[in-house]
Amino acid sequence: MAATFPPVTLLHLNGSNGSTDIVDVMRNAWTANGGAKLTTADSKFGGSCLALDGDGDYVSMAGSLAFYFEANDFTIEAWMKPTNTGREMVMVDHYLSGQAAWQVLVTSAGLLSFYGWNGSTTNYIVSGTSSLWGAWHHIAVSKRNGVIRLFVDGVLENSVPHTASFTAQPSYFALGAQVSARNAAYDYAGLMDEVRVIRGTGLYLDSFTPPAAPFADETRPSVLEASLPLPAGLAAASFSGVVPVTKQRLYRNFNILGAEARLIGTVKEKHLPANTPLRRRVRLIRERDGATVGQTWSDMTTGSYVFTNIDSAEAYTVIAYDYQHNHRAVVADNLTVAGGGVELVA
Repeated sequence: MAATFPPVTLLHLNGSNGSTDIVDVMRNAWTANGGAKLTTADSKFGGSCLALDGDGDYVSMAGSLAFYFEANDFTIEAWMKPTNTGREMVMVDHYLSGQAAWQVLVTSAGLLSFYGWNGSTTNYIVSGTSSLWGAWHHIAVSKRNGVIRLFVDGVLENSVPHTASFTAQPSYFALGAQVSARNAAYDYAGLMDEVRVIRGTGLYLDSFTPPAAPFADETRPSVLEASLPLPAGLAAASFSGVVPVTKQRLYRNFNILGAEARLIGTVKEKHLPANTPLRRRVRLIRERDGATVGQTWSDMTTGSYVFTNIDSAEAYTVIAYDYQHNHRAVVADNLTVAGGGVELVA
């Protein structure tokens, strides 16, 4: 089923036997920890999958606002083949102790479960029917219209109303372990294949037929690079925001939050009694992968600049360059909706 919004992570987990290279279609940088590695001894699709032994093995990436679900719809799905260890194990982790966070787990009885903490109330769902032990199963957690639903092999097994927001920002997003609030007791033993997380779309409402092939790759357009010719003195209003090079879907999701995001700033030279506005080239960098997603010039009179139509779920760095080379570039980093620097526009 096609999603309205692209995945925030999509892992096919294909590669050579023993490889620790975890490739994400959405270009997230993953790290294999402990003995986590790919194996060609078994897989659901593609000839390989991720193998974890339940003793310090997991893969992780730096925490990102892309997994900041708030009260939006979402889908978490994968193919899993867990080993029966007789204990509860974390399959997908976005948990931070005492905060509004979530996890997907397999219980000590082999049942799919979703742990959701909204900061005051726990929503803990156990599927209650199908054991996942020892065989490949498609698992999915889908939130749509204020209800979280659990599916095993396409069968709706349980649901619970959940209108609260998941607002925690753990240091890590991980597969196979509880990492940001590290607890090795929940380390996962078994195999994983075809992992996909979508922010903004709850794909599954009723029972469905599980995928018979790997997830289709999402097409992400190239973003504007620094080679775009912008003559000195071009007004800031003439260029702002994320500009797709192709006619493909622009990778942004401000519509999830019902508002457009923008970033506004000024470039000034320090003087007394007042600072002097400057016309300088300004670049907008997405911190998750270092991509240059916008470029403009600050206004000659006011020193102001603006980037519009940006993805409100991302964190950004702004770099202002002095084309006259009288000063070093000025950098402002970690600009976000939650932390400041990026605002939502009604």
